[in-house]
Amino acid sequence: SDAQMAAMKQQAPESVQGRKEFLVEVLMLTVLSQPNFVSLVGFCA
Repeated sequence: SDAQMAAMKQQAPESVQGRKEFLVEVLMLTVLSQPNFVSLVGFCA
């Protein structure tokens, strides 16, 4: 078995986090490399 761990984040429509802040967070996850972070495979907005 090739088990892999995954984490998801979905921005709720009623969230106080703006679209720009959400996209900045996604960008940071693509740029940062740290052993405790999962790799960002993709996202849809």
